[in-house]
Amino acid sequence: MASPEQRLAAIVRVVAAGMLLCMAFSGSLWLSTRLYPLTPAFGLVPPFPWPLDALVAAVLAGLLCVVVIRPLAWPPVAAVVVVLAVLFAQDQSRLWPSFFTFFLLFVLAAGHDRHGGPTAAERTLTGMRFAVAAIYFWGGVHKLTPHFFTEEFPWFIEPLTGMLPIPAGWLPGLGVAAAIFEVTFAIGLFTRRFRRFALWEALAMHAVVFVCIGPIRGHWNDSAWAWSLSMAAVVWVLFHAAAPFDAALMLAGPIKRLAPQAAVAVLVGIMPLLNGVNRWDSALSFNVYTGNQSSAVVVLRPDAVDSLPPAVAAHVTRGDVSAVLDLNAWSMGEFNAGVYPEGRVFRRLFAQICNWVGPNAAQLVVVEKATWFTPKATTIQECGGGP
Repeated sequence: MASPEQRLAAIVRVVAAGMLLCMAFSGSLWLSTRLYPLTPAFGLVPPFPWPLDALVAAVLAGLLCVVVIRPLAWPPVAAVVVVLAVLFAQDQSRLWPSFFTFFLLFVLAAGHDRHGGPTAAERTLTGMRFAVAAIYFWGGVHKLTPHFFTEEFPWFIEPLTGMLPIPAGWLPGLGVAAAIFEVTFAIGLFTRRFRRFALWEALAMHAVVFVCIGPIRGHWNDSAWAWSLSMAAVVWVLFHAAAPFDAALMLAGPIKRLAPQAAVAVLVGIMPLLNGVNRWDSALSFNVYTGNQSSAVVVLRPDAVDSLPPAVAAHVTRGDVSAVLDLNAWSMGEFNAGVYPEGRVFRRLFAQICNWVGPNAAQLVVVEKATWFTPKATTIQECGGGP
């Protein structure tokens, strides 16, 4: 059986390799010089000019390679945390659930006491186990919605329904079962008796995800299935033949070691609850593939499409009266992953489109996700900011 230090080294290697894989599918996400505009957080970090943006991305990739080689060395792990924090502040679109997950695990790794022996390593691993199980838990909870049962789930498993004779009338019920399945195995990972079964359930889910959105469905969201494969490796290394979960150990130790554990516990254990009332981002709440995320399109005059750059116009569907630019399709084409599903990002993209097409030529149509108490709501904005 691996020692806690060996297991911790293995998980940090897996996380670094997983992030490198996801970055490989979304290279332009980490650049500032691109058509798809950045959405900075609080205006704290200005865009890096070319070629500095490429250099910073290369430094991040290089640091991740060093971490793969020396996973328990503090300087490269801490440097990854700092560089990621800067890049996230520079562009919120980089805060996909995949990169947010990797970041949180790196924060825990950076807070590990290298001189604390097996107890310190087990404390860090316990924090990581809590984070991963909580991610699964909220992923399942957010799927407990009719939008998932009747809309998202039937679409999601189309590759399976194309191969298996599953009656269409069964799909909503299977969607309910899938959401409950994810919640229950997340809880099972915390237990001693059911952990082994829950671990195999998690791996089974990731296998289904790979079939449903992996390469056989086309390369429309490579980063998502790469993240899923990475999480399969993460959950195996963290939970297979591991010590029982010990919440007291996770929150023990000196304050400077406790702070990263506590911060991550709050971010993944509590804050996703606020997504139910639209007070915390869907991506940061692991509300993905649920059918209940905010979405947006831009409706343009047909003659305005010619003012768009060709790479953006390629994602426009033309009609006789109007043309529609799918912002999600634009993001998929640019980054191999969907648009960050929040209104401020939609508005930033729309502002760039208005700069290209001019006033009175486009409308932003946003469908805001439902809350626990209100249905989905639609808003329309004209170029120039008017309703």
